[in-house]
Amino acid sequence: MMSDATEDLGFVGLPDLNVRLEDGVLISDAYDDIYFDRTDGLAETEYVFLQGTDLPRLLRGRDHIVIAETGFGTGLNLLAACALRDKIAPNCQIDFISFEACPLTAEMIAHAHQPYETVIEASGNLCANLPPRWPGYHKTILDGGRTHLHLYYGEASAHLPSCDFKADIWFLDGFNPAKNPSLWHQDLFKEIYRCSANDARLATFTAASFVRRGLEAAGFDVQKRPGFGKKREMITAQKTAAMRPDTASFKDRTAIIIGGGIAGASLAHALLLRGITPTILEKGPQLASGASGNGAAMQSARLRVFNDAPSRLSVACLSYASRLAEQAGVVAHRGAITLNNRDKDQKRLDKLAASGWPDDLFQSFDNAQASELIGIKTDRAGDYQPASAVIKPALLTGYLANGAVIRTNCDVQKITPHAKGHQVILSTGETIAADLVFIANGASLPDLLSASDLPEMTFQISAGQVSFWQAPTALSATPLGVNYGGYMTPVIEGLQYFGASFNRDGQSSVTQEGHHHNIALLPTEWQSFAPDITQADGRLSYRLSTKDRMPVCGALPTQKDSAPLYMMGALGARGMTNAPLLADMLVAQALDLPSGFDQEIKKALSPANNMISEP
Repeated sequence: MMSDATEDLGFVGLPDLNVRLEDGVLISDAYDDIYFDRTDGLAETEYVFLQGTDLPRLLRGRDHIVIAETGFGTGLNLLAACALRDKIAPNCQIDFISFEACPLTAEMIAHAHQPYETVIEASGNLCANLPPRWPGYHKTILDGGRTHLHLYYGEASAHLPSCDFKADIWFLDGFNPAKNPSLWHQDLFKEIYRCSANDARLATFTAASFVRRGLEAAGFDVQKRPGFGKKREMITAQKTAAMRPDTASFKDRTAIIIGGGIAGASLAHALLLRGITPTILEKGPQLASGASGNGAAMQSARLRVFNDAPSRLSVACLSYASRLAEQAGVVAHRGAITLNNRDKDQKRLDKLAASGWPDDLFQSFDNAQASELIGIKTDRAGDYQPASAVIKPALLTGYLANGAVIRTNCDVQKITPHAKGHQVILSTGETIAADLVFIANGASLPDLLSASDLPEMTFQISAGQVSFWQAPTALSATPLGVNYGGYMTPVIEGLQYFGASFNRDGQSSVTQEGHHHNIALLPTEWQSFAPDITQADGRLSYRLSTKDRMPVCGALPTQKDSAPLYMMGALGARGMTNAPLLADMLVAQALDLPSGFDQEIKKALSPANNMISEP
């Protein structure tokens, strides 16, 4: 989440961990400071942050609250806030936003929480769902959807200026200001004020005079109160702007999703996590009737040398999707390798290898190492992504849509404004209205926009043929997914998948030419291992994409005084990686909740980038 001015610096990694446990207390040698009070860290958290922000009173009667903090540390503040919520307002949903420059491992966090029996179970859940230690944004769902954890790994001063959430509560945590000045300075205080809701409350363990003056200069009304333990004083503060008017619960909204592929199912999952039961309208006879019904798909990141929006988006999406796929039990094989296809690929690989990506995200291999990893000799070098996976897409789609109202054989002809929001008109003449309408019908999206008098967009539609055949062949030895211009999966339930054609000439059925194409994509030295194409079967589906291969996800411009209309599409070949987190972002946007993505990513995803005309 860096500005354009800093993108030229390229990838910025996370610092090495330099911590130790001493008598059960976690200590940072890098900052020569403890993570929390030596006598009772949980009691310190409850006194300084929960009582200091008046959180017990503010939770009563609420169904949602946004808490933000600087310095995630062990996550003890999160666990304490959730435990308080469970006692006072168990149905209240928390969006918890935290920034951490040097993330701890799950093992370290578990050790640090051992003295506190009341949070041990919640700590285990947090550790089991902790995102990988990759720089950038990570989303984690806890407590069955009652807690939405937004973690930003990296310096808060690099991330916060690009955020646009409004926090009701701020915990200013982190190491001693004298030892960690990067987390305590005027520019950051201004950003904290900007990202605070009206009447927001803030608390911090320190009473340093420059912190008090800085918060006052930013606009907060600051008070002192007795500190915890040996600390004489601490600071609390309040944003004294007018209080926000009461609003209706977002959980009372109704929602329609047009499309039952991975995009629509991901939107359903995101809505269900927010307490809204949507209706999915699928044109086909079942969910995943299109490309989402292929026998195998790849989850992988689109890594780039520069710290730009596509790179940050891709890594964040893989972090979320890979953990979701594990929870859903749809991972067929873990790990994927991309082989160089042209000379310039090696130059790109060399730059990525020098960038310092974490080993569990990216590793550079020469041809000998690649051959050993794949199990088939190759003359090409490549990059290996251990966190990538080959998954079963139809199963993931069904998992995500579980709990939604699903209507198949529903052909949506048009969308029109309605007093309730928008209504959809089916080919049968039936009309269905809802507060929120999401368009997520893949390659059919342009036709629906046109029929609904909505802005036309510059999309590309291609037919993609996947070939598959019975194992075993000499190519069946690979235990992971392989990309090489095309792709090859390991054997899944007796079948091995190869793809994919990219035809814009109106192909409408599986062809021998498509099989020939997929075999020709194989590295030259492997093509003789493929069986005769007469033994191959295939599946054809249609993909929607944009010229720059970025997805489209956001609110559509609508007629004056009409409610917003939301769309998610152009996922191309990366729907299984990008759709879950994109859907989470879009639903948060529709409900006016924290969405996680920085402003540059949101701009890059905006439908306005591809519009030809205004409505």
